[in-house]
Amino acid sequence: NLVVNSGTGNVSFPSTVNAAAAGVQSLSITAGTGTVGFTGAVGAVNRLNVLTVNSASSLTFSSTVAANSISQVAGSGTTTFSGNVTTSAAAGVVINAAAISAAAVTINTSAANGAVTLNGPLTLTGNLVVNSGTGNVSFPSTVNGNVAATRTLTVTAGTGTVNFGGVVGGLFSLLSVTVTATGGITLTGDVTTSTTQSYTGLVTLAANSVLTGTVPTFSAGVAGAGFDLTLNFSGLTTIDGLLFTGINNLASGNGGTTQLTGNISTTGTQTYNDAVTLSGSTTLTTTDDAVSFAAAVDAAGAGVQSLSITAGTGTVGFT
Repeated sequence: NLVVNSGTGNVSFPSTVNAAAAGVQSLSITAGTGTVGFTGAVGAVNRLNVLTVNSASSLTFSSTVAANSISQVAGSGTTTFSGNVTTSAAAGVVINAAAISAAAVTINTSAANGAVTLNGPLTLTGNLVVNSGTGNVSFPSTVNGNVAATRTLTVTAGTGTVNFGGVVGGLFSLLSVTVTATGGITLTGDVTTSTTQSYTGLVTLAANSVLTGTVPTFSAGVAGAGFDLTLNFSGLTTIDGLLFTGINNLASGNGGTTQLTGNISTTGTQTYNDAVTLSGSTTLTTTDDAVSFAAAVDAAGAGVQSLSITAGTGTVGFT
């Protein structure tokens, strides 16, 4: 095992770094306010056991990284990944930094269903793929592209969970977001893409959320947890009352078509700014709050689907 403590001096590895035996030797680095940089591949021949950076300002991986687990305890600058990251233990990848940058990178912890936590504002300079097998994945801060409508984010966590702790695409929108996590997906704020958003697994809101894009897919629906949900999609938005529950104020818009079916109940208002099509008989219920339609309302089949509205003391409006 190699331990490097430079105080506050910079630490640099201009060439490759490998374990003598795959998965056996570890590397620990403490650089204080100094920088840490790996120019060559890490663990490409023999993966490291545990790679730990206890402290650094910036941390740069210019090539691929392979270890049983990878951890950054603290970073006052930007941690940059320019090559694929692979781990082989349940500890997976945990990065704590003031900022994180990822190029066209795949983070693969599926060999041991390792957890992935990227704790810091994340900027995608390429398309990011995270495959944790069934490990939990967390983005506690914001996620943005470096330019608008260009970068894709794909997260596969199997039966694990995926948590977004901040706004996604708020500064520079992503091209698309695709998340698979049947253990649950948490959104804490807005998600903005220029094309599709796909969520395989129940989405739970942890804050009022505005989702913007072309077409959304919710395989298991949305649990509102008492928060507002606004669906601003330019294509088809499907809302099934069986799958959308616990929402306060519900709205759809952005020039697409909203397709409704089932019993859709909210504690607050329901506002449909898109043209609405009833794909099945639909009942809309609010707790003494308004229901409004800003565009046409049609049945999918002439004379087939019914619409029932219960708004208590709230108003009902058809524009």
